[in-house]
Amino acid sequence: MKIIGVTTCGAYESWTQWAVASIYNIVDEIIVINGGIDINDPDGPDNIPLTREVRQLKDIDIEQKITQIKPSWDKVKFAKKESCEAGRGRNISLAFQYAYASGADWIYKLDSDQIVDNITREELDDLSEAGNRLGISGYRFAEYADFFRVYDRAQALPDNFTDDGSLFFKANKQAWATGQGSPVHYSDQREIHDLRTFHMRRIHPPDLNEYLYHYKRFYYHLFGPNSIMELGENKTLGRKLTHEEIVKKAKAQTKSLMTSKGHLRTHFNSEKFPPYKPKVISMGCKKYIEKGLPK
Repeated sequence: MKIIGVTTCGAYESWTQWAVASIYNIVDEIIVINGGIDINDPDGPDNIPLTREVRQLKDIDIEQKITQIKPSWDKVKFAKKESCEAGRGRNISLAFQYAYASGADWIYKLDSDQIVDNITREELDDLSEAGNRLGISGYRFAEYADFFRVYDRAQALPDNFTDDGSLFFKANKQAWATGQGSPVHYSDQREIHDLRTFHMRRIHPPDLNEYLYHYKRFYYHLFGPNSIMELGENKTLGRKLTHEEIVKKAKAQTKSLMTSKGHLRTHFNSEKFPPYKPKVISMGCKKYIEKGLPK
């Protein structure tokens, strides 16, 4: 059974190396589609690789499992440009496509700001075997909904999880995505609530500026749906927002987040929400990978 992990990045730096390291020892190969817009010049090329991610992923690739691919629309076979959120749907679709072409039987897909902490290869093998036997095409794992920075520690919310976690599904030649990540051929995905991923989106990586991380993330997540007229403002105004309007909105969202209750240092500093840091973060990517390698 060949399992290939996939993720995508572009437009803004994120938790990519930690995400990839967290699945490194439970999959056979990892495909990373790396390329997106320049947020400062969104009308330019839409497939510029993130050099930080290129460097970091090369550094942790102990067993040469990781393939980084620069995206382009002429490589996409099934996704349609007019229905994709800018480069987001393109990148995810390409990841599925390359995984299938590389011989994947099952695909493990996670966002570049999601981290796996308690899922083993044996559990993935059991789920894929059950899927093959029972005709289940895929699974969606639950997730701890968000993380917050508390005294410089990443902290989980143990009683707050959603179904927006990582995906594990049977490789399909025609799998593609519009932007949110679920392959469009899904009809019977099953939710798995005892295997969870951690979503790091509300906490900046330790090597990045907090404000810029959140600003770029908000900008891109406005830019994508705006490109296909899916923002509420698009319907109200009857047009796409301009770059300047997206900048203004992204700055407002960043300010709101960084002054919100969840970002105050005392809010979750209680016994009800004990601090927890995923092992791949506390150990570091390389050490985490090396510890999980066969002796």
